[in-house]
Amino acid sequence: MEALLYQVNHSANIGMIIRTAVGFNISKLYFYDPKEILIKKQKQIRNVSQGTIDKIEIITITKPNNFLEKYKGRKIATICGDSKAIELKQFTPNKTDLVIFGNERGLPKEIIKLCETKINISLVNELNSLNLACAFSIIAYKYSN
Repeated sequence: MEALLYQVNHSANIGMIIRTAVGFNISKLYFYDPKEILIKKQKQIRNVSQGTIDKIEIITITKPNNFLEKYKGRKIATICGDSKAIELKQFTPNKTDLVIFGNERGLPKEIIKLCETKINISLVNELNSLNLACAFSIIAYKYSN
């Protein structure tokens, strides 16, 4: 699994995602970061990641549509509350998948259209979403098994 973080704006989420990715042996994270959070909040990200930022390849992309059109593996959009998305429990991961995580508001429709598959983590108790770093952790765990 590789992952693309699309316009993630909270440095704490980025740091936790990096730490989780390293913990689950994810070797590469792509970032679409037009607000330059990776640069502006580097100290906070490094602190939250507990230094694991040095143990993973981080690649910033500037044209996500072009990147996704050229990506060779299967592209998976993470979605909240979409009845057409595959429930994570029934989803079969591939090692060449690129899992795309939106910012705290989700993924834009034009990015979702470039994906072959959409996955969803079903929740109970009237919750419709999780914190981004928590969702990343659950999906990374699924890929590790």
